[in-house]
Formats: sequence, structure tokens, C-alpha cells
Amino acid sequence: MKFLEINNLLSFVIITSIAILSTVILEQCNSIQVDAISDGQNCAFNYYQINDRSEWDSIMEATGEIENAFQTGKSYFGGYYAFKKSINDTIYSLYFEYYFNDTDTIFVPFWLYKRFIQDDFQHVLSFGEGGDTLYYYKAELFGRLKKFFISGEYYYQYEFNELKIHERDYFEKHKDSLTRVKGSNLPPLPKLDSIQMRLGEYLAQ
Repeated sequence: MKFLEINNLLSFVIITSIAILSTVILEQCNSIQVDAISDGQNCAFNYYQINDRSEWDSIMEATGEIENAFQTGKSYFGGYYAFKKSINDTIYSLYFEYYFNDTDTIFVPFWLYKRFIQDDFQHVLSFGEGGDTLYYYKAELFGRLKKFFISGEYYYQYEFNELKIHERDYFEKHKDSLTRVKGSNLPPLPKLDSIQMRLGEYLAQ
């Protein structure tokens, strides 16, 4: 992914997805009420189970004000840090968000990527909690830069808003199993049937 695409997407997510991040990710990586950004990095290391924590270099930072963050009624300043580590021809990129006000600071692990060049393709892996692979694709280095997915194509499409509304609904109901589906050019996801939709509405009450 190009640097500008990552920067624009992260800025968009900070503004629009705060409620989702607070209810999903924060439960998995406990809120930390400290001041040092290094503690936020350690929070991300723990979340992704990164053992070798040396030689990670900061590559960018962005900040902005977030109103009513985490449904608390408080105003936070928020942003993200990005770190990079290179091992031979493999590049690791680590991102985490942070939110702070006069009383506390909250850190949220966000993205961990691994990239390397092999057989004239760029290979890209994205990892979730505990280092589980969310998606893995190889992309052409020249021409159309077409992606060929080894696994996680549905997760990639979900994360980058390439699914239709009904496909997103279906993915959210079957996220764990669909993330593990292997292969490329997978068929479109179906609509939820009426029974599943009614069950989801009932559980949401």
C-alpha cells in the first residue's frame, strides 16, 4: 500500500470509527492510563505478541482533536504513531492509535504489516491479535499491480470498504471463518437470510 493511501485511511478511521475501536479493540488491549508513548508501543507489542522489540524506528505521527471519544462525553486529542523495522529484505510496519486528555491516555493497537519481495512479487501480510494472519497477498511490482490472495481476501475487502452493504453484513456474522478462507478471486458474499437478520436484530436489542 502506498504511504499516502495509508495516511489518508488512518486519518479517516480516527474520525469515523472511534466507537467501534473503543468497544472492540480496547477490550482486547486494556486501556493504559499513562503518559509515555513508549508504553503505547509496548501495548501494541503485547497485542501482536512481538518478542524482538529492538530497532523499531518511528516514521510518522499525526494528531487531532476527538470530541466525545469512547462515548464518555470527554474531549480527547488523538492520533497515531507508525514504526518500521527492517530485517534483510523484509519490512515490518507497526501502527497504534493514542488518545489523551488532562486525566488519562489510551493506546489502541491498530495495524501490523510484513512486506518482502520474492519471485518478482511484493508479498504483504497483515496481522491481528496474537500475530494471527488476517490477510496475505502477493502483488505485481509493475503494470497493473494486481493482487493475488493466498488467504484473507474477504477480510481485505471488508477492511478497505470493497464489499457491498449486504456483503459487509454477512462478513460480520461469519468473520472468523471467512477470514480463514484461502484463495484469490473469491465469489461475492450472499445476503443474510431472513432468519439470520431477525436473530441479529433480536440480539441487538
